[in-house]
Amino acid sequence: MTGSEERLNSKHKDILRWFNNCIKNTELNFSNPLFNCVYLCLDVRNIKSNPGENLRKNTFNIDARCKQILKKLVDYKVDDFKREKNIPNFRKKKHQAERDNFLKSNYVSIFEFFYWYRIKANYRDLEFLDTDIASPSFQDYYNYYFNLTMNTQAAFKQLINKLSKIRFNKEILSYEF
Repeated sequence: MTGSEERLNSKHKDILRWFNNCIKNTELNFSNPLFNCVYLCLDVRNIKSNPGENLRKNTFNIDARCKQILKKLVDYKVDDFKREKNIPNFRKKKHQAERDNFLKSNYVSIFEFFYWYRIKANYRDLEFLDTDIASPSFQDYYNYYFNLTMNTQAAFKQLINKLSKIRFNKEILSYEF
């Protein structure tokens, strides 16, 4: 968003950390308040959910669902931390302490869903393909995800094109869906 050259060479996780800081410091505000919150990973990990809450269709609670998604995102972050540090498991006190320090010093926002979903869909955990999921449910899920992605892209389109004009002297997002 700054047009800074260093951002073009940053890792995805560094950009996410920077983005979360922008949200936390209110340098970036979304029209939907759910996207304006950044949480300490440790706090999210300690959130309790009611059993079966994620299965309810009739009494859908957006706050509860958001908390569940945040918990899953923290799980992904911890798994990634474990992979990066070559930690086989968290049975040893040393590894538990490393995990706890990670949770105490890292933040998560619902905006990270896009990054972690892409990582999981493209690189990891495709076991859901072997699961017998009804085709309409599977299709609905991906339609909702596509619409969410396109709405987010639309929200950033003007900013992306502004930076693109500065960097490449042309707009890169001119298509409509």
